[in-house]
Amino acid sequence: MSNKYRLEPLLRIKARAKRRAEIILARAIGHLEREKTRKEELETEKADLNASKKEARTALDNMLYSESGVVADSFRYTDFLKGLDEDVKQKDRDIERQDGVIEDANVVVSRARRDYIGAAQECEVMEKHKELWEKRREKEITRREQKEMDDLGQVIHQLNVRAQR
Repeated sequence: MSNKYRLEPLLRIKARAKRRAEIILARAIGHLEREKTRKEELETEKADLNASKKEARTALDNMLYSESGVVADSFRYTDFLKGLDEDVKQKDRDIERQDGVIEDANVVVSRARRDYIGAAQECEVMEKHKELWEKRREKEITRREQKEMDDLGQVIHQLNVRAQR
């Protein structure tokens, strides 16, 4: 029986594949987290736009109800509110697009996780095989040593018997 595990190169390949899959999974998870953070930023920007819109609406209402309401100023506020409405709609589109990006990133993470699990299982199978091989090898060595010791004991016994005659 050989002292070297004959499938050692395959075991190294499986371990490298597992490590590669682990790195890919980590990168995919990092990408997903960055995309989720980006969505949160977009939602915060949208909330800020809505707050600005509300403030502008309040300022316009106050100006119109006061005596100093100038028509030119009211048009400026109205245009500003329309611009804010467009900005909010654009943020909604950006958030919707970001939802798609997050969904795609989730698919990539799922695939990477599945690949990692498969690579880890294959590597574990190879490691178990090596452990069993080592146990069998140790058992075989022990058996051979025991046989040699038995043979040696038998020879010594025979020599002692002959020497006594």
